[in-house]
Amino acid sequence: MTSQRNDRIGRYRAAFEAAFDGILMADGDGSALEVNAAGREVLGFSRDELARRNLLDLLEPGSTLDFESARAGRWLICKDGRALHVELERVADGSLHCVIFRHPLPTMAEETPATRERLFRALVEHSHDGVVFLDAESRITYGSPAATRISGFAPGELNRRSVLELLHPEDLPRAAEQLAELARRPREVVSGRWRIRTRAGDFRWVDTTSSNLLAEPTVQAMVVHLRDATELVTHEAELRRFERVLAATPDLVSLVDERYVYQLVNRSYLDAHGLSPERIVGRSVADLLGAEVFERVVRPHLDQALAGTPVSYEQWFDFAAAGRRFISVTYSPYRDANRRIVGVIVSARDQTELRTAADELEEKEEQLRQAQKMEFVGRLAGGIAHDFNNLLTVILSYSSLIEGSESIDPDAREMVLEIRKAGERAAAMTRQLLAFSRKQVLTPRVLDLNATVQGMSTMLGRLLPENIELVLALAPDLRPIKADGHQLEQVVLNLVVNARDAMLRGGRITIETRNHDAEGGEQVMLAVSDTGHGIDAETRDKIFAPFFTTKAPGKGTGLGLAMAYGFVTQSGGSISVESQPGAGTTFTVLLPVAQGEAPSEAPRRPTVPVRRPSRATILLAEDETAVRGLLERVLGREGYTVLAAENGRAALERARAYAGEIDLLLTDVVMPVMGGHQLAKELLAARPGLRVLYMSGYAENVIAHQGVLDPGVVLIEKPLSPAVVLRRVAEMLTST
Repeated sequence: MTSQRNDRIGRYRAAFEAAFDGILMADGDGSALEVNAAGREVLGFSRDELARRNLLDLLEPGSTLDFESARAGRWLICKDGRALHVELERVADGSLHCVIFRHPLPTMAEETPATRERLFRALVEHSHDGVVFLDAESRITYGSPAATRISGFAPGELNRRSVLELLHPEDLPRAAEQLAELARRPREVVSGRWRIRTRAGDFRWVDTTSSNLLAEPTVQAMVVHLRDATELVTHEAELRRFERVLAATPDLVSLVDERYVYQLVNRSYLDAHGLSPERIVGRSVADLLGAEVFERVVRPHLDQALAGTPVSYEQWFDFAAAGRRFISVTYSPYRDANRRIVGVIVSARDQTELRTAADELEEKEEQLRQAQKMEFVGRLAGGIAHDFNNLLTVILSYSSLIEGSESIDPDAREMVLEIRKAGERAAAMTRQLLAFSRKQVLTPRVLDLNATVQGMSTMLGRLLPENIELVLALAPDLRPIKADGHQLEQVVLNLVVNARDAMLRGGRITIETRNHDAEGGEQVMLAVSDTGHGIDAETRDKIFAPFFTTKAPGKGTGLGLAMAYGFVTQSGGSISVESQPGAGTTFTVLLPVAQGEAPSEAPRRPTVPVRRPSRATILLAEDETAVRGLLERVLGREGYTVLAAENGRAALERARAYAGEIDLLLTDVVMPVMGGHQLAKELLAARPGLRVLYMSGYAENVIAHQGVLDPGVVLIEKPLSPAVVLRRVAEMLTST
């Protein structure tokens, strides 16, 4: 009887020693009596060291030995001082107590074979892990209640069955070899993970620790501890899938716990910050991002997510390795198996390219809106200028005629002079409107831009006060351009005057030229820079709009830069501005290079005598009654025969009805019923030698391309003056 009891004690001790969980036995006052291998490994004490300690020495301060029977979380103090949070479970038999790490603990009063047998039996039968004893041929000689629960078999159904019969076919070769090797090695301990077939026919994963105690007289078995690992394997598989997905995603993903400490980061996160996992995991967010950024930006969102509310937002962020990136960030609560929020998953998606594309699209849309607005205003300005030029023709011409009359008294002459001056200012404004709307008539020629700027330097110097320095930085190898020299000078003048007005306390204006090669072809750059007060972003967006000015009322029309914009774009170039408040301003003009042509001097208009009126007949076509009447008067007073008509169709009928020779067609371009170009075309078919002189307030596509007159076309720009009309008529009549 004693021998059988010792055998049972030996088997229970073997199970006790091989258990996965740490197990510690103590008596009624807490003195430690016994601890298994797992317990010694966890706590760091040897069996002798623990025998001299009280259980209360191993528990957190303030603990008692009165454990509840249910599982409870406690802190154990290890040999090295670490506090280990474990679950404790109590197994008791009278005054004998035992602590299983994970759950509460028992005690031990008298160490007798009977009490030890009961204790070891209680430990095995109450353990969550299964215990199976195998003989040398791997047949089952004992299965604990947990082993039968895991397998689904009743205790009697497992006895004398080979454990190999229960294994998955894929695990069988490896397990058979492992058990055969174990049987040949006394006291050998091996571990493995197998799949066992349950009574229901499905398979469950188990983690095993097997000990060869066949040579122990009281055991005579291989002791196999089984722990159901099915959920663990499932979780591990899910974790591996999650890790693969996490590693492959370009999003920056991190897991932060309740203490704001990193628990997990993916590869994208590491790459963006240029750090290894060891440099991030275990560190606080504040350490990585800096206290200021953490408190101001990150912590409020983490706290909100920890309270259960997800947070999403977008921002620019400066990464150590990835640089400045625009990211879309989401903070999501992370819950444990009990649905308790224990951390925050932070996911950041790099949206830099998308944001950049959106910004570029928005910029292009704004440019399109601005271009459409400028085009609309340009059309409106061109239409107004056309009608206004007709009115100015009448005002300026009659003022000039009255002013030249010998019968007018001095006071009246002075008043007429003021009328003419006002008309000339209005005409200058009209020309600026036409320049902005790109409907002015240009006379382009090949120019040396450096020569143009140098020729203006003396005049520009007179416009500047003594506290402003004018600096010329002209490239010596500058390529020629093709542009209207007079209009180009107006652009330079406007830019210099604007620069002057931006430097009330003095400074420096620099005019720079250089060659500029772009995708669109060879260009020449003209830049006018100042050291003035600069321009803010809102003003820069409106700087070329007509009538926009930052000057005080009466100090500017707001057309100077609009005129420059119109001239440059009409000439096939571009103009831009760069400026910041307090950092000065630079206007940059780019004009196309004249290919294969050398710079030329401005053409001079020859002075020619006026042909006698008795020898010239002029067909006049003008729809504006006042202008038509004026021209009839001016030309008639010089002795010309004038055939006047109100539109192209009426002029064509008068020409057909006139039997004599018609020397010159003087026609407006834009008229109702029939325009001047169509009129000239039909008359030239009938009268090949007819000379044609056009009049217009702006360049129409019918006689010009982008404001440059078609070959052979001669135009008088409105508003007209009697002297200009008579001179151009005389030139046409005397030309060969």
